[in-house]
Amino acid sequence: MSDNVTQIVDLSIIPRDECIEFRDSSFFRKHAALPSIAQVREQAERQGPLSRHHPVYFPDMGLIVKYGPLESIAEAQTMWMIGHYLKDKVPVPELYGWKHDDQDFFIYMELVKGVTLKDCWDSLSDADRESICLELRAAIRALRTLRQDPSDPFVGHVARQPILDTFVDGRVAGPFPSVHALHEYIAFWPSPSDPYPDGDPDRWRLPDDAPIVFTHGDLDKSNILVSTPTDDGQRPRLLSIIDWYQSGWYPDYWEYCKAARLVREDDEWATRYIPMFLDVYEDIGYWDYYTGRYGI
Repeated sequence: MSDNVTQIVDLSIIPRDECIEFRDSSFFRKHAALPSIAQVREQAERQGPLSRHHPVYFPDMGLIVKYGPLESIAEAQTMWMIGHYLKDKVPVPELYGWKHDDQDFFIYMELVKGVTLKDCWDSLSDADRESICLELRAAIRALRTLRQDPSDPFVGHVARQPILDTFVDGRVAGPFPSVHALHEYIAFWPSPSDPYPDGDPDRWRLPDDAPIVFTHGDLDKSNILVSTPTDDGQRPRLLSIIDWYQSGWYPDYWEYCKAARLVREDDEWATRYIPMFLDVYEDIGYWDYYTGRYGI
């Protein structure tokens, strides 16, 4: 798979403070303090009425702030974990801190200067596309070197929180003590469209022996930032993987299923390019059937 050394993630060192600033980050070499919550909201208003609960930009500070009632400390903790264990191997925005009040949670991070792969995809050559996919494959392989304590496995968000995948549709789900427990939840959860209220006879097709790996969970082209294509022969390169909201510890097939689910099955991104950086899961149809009952 890779010559990268595996690392056991120590959950006890992941910050759990309600508010925190990472004073050793590059932001504080130039700035004395992060913008206050009030300043973030003021900046959001200046960006326009549609900016409410959308990322807020402070370009002069090289800063972006994700905020809203649905933002989660788990996403910020994930970015911290990746920076701690996989610095320079999995590109993510540098994390500067997080805050919250009674209304919203705020994640302060580096403003990466690039374009989404979605926005530039049509202008890229086949060689450029393949080059980016190879960089993605290296990043995903590095991510897979993270391991749980084998004596204490679970399926859930980074620090043993409930999963935040869109398929749970706002329900509190997990953390689960095993892949089997996750599959039982998926197969037995009552659904208006479920013809088998006592469990589907194809339940066995969900592989309970799948290893648990750390997963981004939303590898859409819109969440992949690359350098701006130029006319001087320099290939665009992978700059950052963003939006780790749905990430967590999942069965190893989950990443492929989620990425493929985001596009038509005959889309070239799904048929040609995703397999360049993710291992294909052949039984995606059964996963798709189960999670499709939840509306994703």
